[in-house]
Amino acid sequence: MTDEIPGIPDYLAPLSEQRVAAWYRRLAQRVGQERIDGEPPLAPFFLNHYLDNRNPDDVLSYEAPNYLRSFLRPTLQYHRGVFLTEQRARTHGGRVWAGVLPRIQGLRGFTPWDLSGTTNMEYESLVEVGSNEIEIWWLTHHGTPVQKDLLTAFHGFQLHSRVTVSGQRLTNSHVRITFDAWGCRVLDWYHFNYHKYFSVPNPDYRASPSQLDAVRRQDRDILVYHRNARRIERAGLAAPYHSVSSEWQVRDVGIAGSGEVDPSRRL
Repeated sequence: MTDEIPGIPDYLAPLSEQRVAAWYRRLAQRVGQERIDGEPPLAPFFLNHYLDNRNPDDVLSYEAPNYLRSFLRPTLQYHRGVFLTEQRARTHGGRVWAGVLPRIQGLRGFTPWDLSGTTNMEYESLVEVGSNEIEIWWLTHHGTPVQKDLLTAFHGFQLHSRVTVSGQRLTNSHVRITFDAWGCRVLDWYHFNYHKYFSVPNPDYRASPSQLDAVRRQDRDILVYHRNARRIERAGLAAPYHSVSSEWQVRDVGIAGSGEVDPSRRL
């Protein structure tokens, strides 16, 4: 969501940077009480690190929860298609054929592979949770707990796969490709777009009157303008950072099971 909604003020604007940072901390604590399929959500974990961090070059390592791995299954199926040269790889230069066939055929730009031994391949693609304002609005109000968590934790991130494959010629002149190993990880840059805003649960909803720093205690949800993140960053109370998950092995046969390719196919 971009710019500002007419009639909805920035409720954090009158607060000092210290009070804004404290409100973000209460938000992380509030959302951190939830569980997604029995696991702690990523969004408050990332937000807390943002508030603790002072180094924009910092890299946070973490273990990808199972619900994130499950969410990525369609993207991993796409990666499988790229490795087996069934789908074109999305690159900065457009969509191109990649994977095993250009290697078997010895095409320019690829390391030739005569099927002796194994060959290694890597591929990385963008994963978006809400690719436009309409989708983001829908996910915010009607999305599953997984979608809402990943929307606020990432919005967009990179999924990196690296595989080791072996090949066996078949009697029909095709080649069976076996995925001997498949590791993947998630990479992201945690930051805020200062020109956007987002609706989140208000951690101060129904706060005690004794909590003098409560913000809009009558509102269950609150619209937060991300320009407030810039304020606390400039005050030295938070900093963006990079994150990378630990690599996990893909063993789902629907993704990492063997496949068959035709080496004579013209690309």
